Amino acid sequence: MPIPTENGHQRPTSSSHTATGHSRTSSTTTAYPPPFIINPTDTHTHTLILLHGRGDTGPSFGSLFYTSSTSSDFRLAALYPGLRFVFPTTASRWSEKFRHHMTEWFGGADDEGLREGVAWVHGLIRAELAAGLAARRIFVGGISQGAAVALWTALTWPGERLGGLVGMSTWFPRAPAVLAEWRGGGGDDGGAEPAEPEDPDPAPAPAPARAPDENTMRALRWLKESLDQGHEAVCPDVVAVPVFLGHGDADEVVDYGQGRQVYELLSRCLGMSVTWRRYRDYGHWYKQPDEIDDIIAFLGERCGLLPS
Repeated sequence: MPIPTENGHQRPTSSSHTATGHSRTSSTTTAYPPPFIINPTDTHTHTLILLHGRGDTGPSFGSLFYTSSTSSDFRLAALYPGLRFVFPTTASRWSEKFRHHMTEWFGGADDEGLREGVAWVHGLIRAELAAGLAARRIFVGGISQGAAVALWTALTWPGERLGGLVGMSTWFPRAPAVLAEWRGGGGDDGGAEPAEPEDPDPAPAPAPARAPDENTMRALRWLKESLDQGHEAVCPDVVAVPVFLGHGDADEVVDYGQGRQVYELLSRCLGMSVTWRRYRDYGHWYKQPDEIDDIIAFLGERCGLLPS
């Protein structure tokens, strides 16, 4: 399915957010547009922060996802009246891949874009905490490149662990380097990609999260140092965050094998509890209603967010 554009899609009512619109790193300051926010229709109990893919925007992606339906023809808005939806938009930057300016969280091995994106989303999380929400009632995720940023966001979060992580049609930036650190190497991006793992169908039930060992802590420390967060202590609880990963095996943008490698990295290496879903003969998008049903089940069974 083509990446949607903002044109032609009606936007639900939104409001401004209290988080700053700038991400500061050691050398640059990048301005981000205000996030597209859909406030709860009842008492605010949880927040879901979802990041769009390359070339998209928060309003475009958010207006589509918010109105997604389940197999029972219920919409997310009706199922979660206490949930605030936050859809950030990344900055417009020069894309080396497409050779023009576009909304892109990062480009290739662009550590600067990744650092800034993670810092921006960390700021959005802090804004939710400042509003009185507990960390375990905040979920982060996204699709494609946005989900890749969300993975790094959750694993480098310095506070109390978040409530859950949702990744759709995604990959893990610099996965070989993370694996090298986990194995005790030097974090070198060189060398072969990990072999494509076995893919049992149906996927096994997610195993409970493991307490982080020395290898896991070394990999987590490398992630933070890569984002210039080496001054912050590694929070071992980040590996206790429940994870949902869904991927179509006919994905023409992010190869299905890359999605499976995310599952292997998080579950087998870092010891996280991961729910994996394969969508047969499906391309680069979230599958309706199947994946929406699966995300709702994950939020209820693994994260304690039950639909009304």
